[in-house]
Amino acid sequence: MSSSSCIDSKPLLADRYDIVDVLRDSHIVQVLTADDSNTGERVLLKLYQQQHQGAYRREAAVALALSHSNIIHCLETFYLSTGEACLVYEYLPLGTLDHFMSNRLISREELLCLLADVFSGLVFLHESGFVHCDLKPDNILIRYDSTSNRIQAVIADLGAATPIKEARSGKHKTGSPAYTAPERLYEGFSLNSDLYSVGIIAFQLYTGQLPFMGSVQDIYRAHLTQAPALSEIHDVKIRHLIAMLLEKKPQQRIASASQALDIIQSMLLIHTPSQCEARSDETAVIATDHPIAIKKVYSSHLEHEADQLIVFGCAPYIGVARGHAMQILDITGHLQGPIQLSNGTFWPQTDGSIIFPTGNSLQRYYPNSLTYNLDIIAKDIKALRIQEQYIAFMDGRQLFIYHHDGQLSATVSMRHYALEPVLCEHPQGGFLASTGMANHELHWMGIDGNCLNTWNLGGPILAVTSKKDTILVACVALDEPSIIQFWGLSDNTKTGFREAVNNGSILAANGYFMWLRHNGDMVAMNATMTPQIIGHLPTDARLKSVSTCLDFFVVTYPQTARHYEIWRLESAGEQK
Repeated sequence: MSSSSCIDSKPLLADRYDIVDVLRDSHIVQVLTADDSNTGERVLLKLYQQQHQGAYRREAAVALALSHSNIIHCLETFYLSTGEACLVYEYLPLGTLDHFMSNRLISREELLCLLADVFSGLVFLHESGFVHCDLKPDNILIRYDSTSNRIQAVIADLGAATPIKEARSGKHKTGSPAYTAPERLYEGFSLNSDLYSVGIIAFQLYTGQLPFMGSVQDIYRAHLTQAPALSEIHDVKIRHLIAMLLEKKPQQRIASASQALDIIQSMLLIHTPSQCEARSDETAVIATDHPIAIKKVYSSHLEHEADQLIVFGCAPYIGVARGHAMQILDITGHLQGPIQLSNGTFWPQTDGSIIFPTGNSLQRYYPNSLTYNLDIIAKDIKALRIQEQYIAFMDGRQLFIYHHDGQLSATVSMRHYALEPVLCEHPQGGFLASTGMANHELHWMGIDGNCLNTWNLGGPILAVTSKKDTILVACVALDEPSIIQFWGLSDNTKTGFREAVNNGSILAANGYFMWLRHNGDMVAMNATMTPQIIGHLPTDARLKSVSTCLDFFVVTYPQTARHYEIWRLESAGEQK
């Protein structure tokens, strides 16, 4: 339907509308609330001044073309006899998202549901051929839906929305500095420029503040070059999501609103049986990732025996590597995305992706089928980790540290004669790397290649994990090879204990070690250095992989090598 077919000429607003309040009054547009005498409903009126009819026609073309529950509904439009053009929108009394979040705490489930609403609206907007170009909390309204007993986010202020072709041309400059995607500063918008804006909104909803502040120029510079302080986001899955939304390069960002919506819906499906209900006892988003129990969620059989079996992402996904190929399966065993080809090992990362070498370079793959080249030359990789904006890997002879933009930061000679090298992020920056004749030394390397500390641990290092101020290390005890020596390290202290580990399998993630005792007890230990029994498995079980989110792990059995089980690590917060 064209906008002209919906436009009537009316002499005065007072003929039908009783003005209640003036919300905004500028030289371009006046925004009013009013009561409709015909329906008895309160509405929102948007009056465009006569000299700004072009802006009115642009908004009317978008508003009248869209009908979606997560996009504000335009009821009608008409001209006044005085020449102003009027758009009539539904009125949502709960106000803007900015007002909503300033008056209450937002729970984890509520945050995810609000983001899902925004992405649902964006899917429809983008598929209709438009880019919003100015998403921010002031341009998102809140609706209470009595049918589902929950609040909903509704995209509003369609005046900035632009046809995709025009947005890509670079001619459209509308936008709010704090929420502007980096590419908008040097070229046109793309569809996932809106996703970057939602990433800023998500960061603000979680932390209560914007990731970048200062003058307009300071903010623009930060969008282009500065990494957001994602360490402030303690919920690992939400941190991963926001990291993918706030990638500086559009081709490295989540590609579409539908992919972002799929990710959020998988997070909601896994973690909460009833979502987004309006509650009076809302609590702030708090990560409670201390595992206290285990629960089997799925078991299946592989067509062929795997060389490598990993669990990654928040959904989760299973990576099955055989030879130089990896298939990605969802939790029910269905193939997801294309087969990934590699000339080496696949490494799961804390943002839900996997990294693997192809040829002499590195590729990064997200479960939403987004793959991109890291522009880093690498071959014969034995270990790999990412810390903020830096990526480090070891080839058995050297440690390489690169910035994400492909610039080499440091190269350090570190030879290994026994076992594979072990690499881990240091909680204060830089990396922890094993080295030495027996792989028995652990070095803290800064991103500039300087060694900041060294620990001699007396035996070959098997695994390292860290969180906050403590580093956990597992080593082979040279005087008793069947015993594992566990160490807790800080700058000046080293404490430890020994324990027999069934099959020698140790899982390490997010500041925790997990292992099986000979009687089948599964044990978890963090910086307290106090092992806690969290469940029981058959004594012939083999621990293969744990997700970096510390949510799921994979178990296989030697007698049935193609059979695998996915177990969930349940936290104290989830069992309440």
